Amino acid sequence: MHKHVRRFDGSIALTVLALLLLLKEQLPYDLRYETDIGTNKKSVKHTVGHVDQRSHVCDVPRSNMTLREILIECVIPALPEGWMVTIFPGRVILYKEPTRYRYGLEVIAR
Repeated sequence: MHKHVRRFDGSIALTVLALLLLLKEQLPYDLRYETDIGTNKKSVKHTVGHVDQRSHVCDVPRSNMTLREILIECVIPALPEGWMVTIFPGRVILYKEPTRYRYGLEVIAR
């Protein structure tokens, strides 16, 4: 992640899911996040996301923010308790779980 730091030009307010979708399409590495479970007991498509992501709004206060800044200042504070970001080499995940992964480089939690 640190070799490919991208900045997001913002100063906008949008749902957490809308921000995650924008980031996912612009990042040169994998961004995965928890989604709702469908009636078939499988995760729904990433564009549907999780109810918490659809129902909470986050503010991106300024342009030229790194992904790390957006996660710490915008995404995690906007979500309810229990959400956690784990940064790995080559990917970032956002899940509502307390799991600490062995190869995670950094954890950002609420």
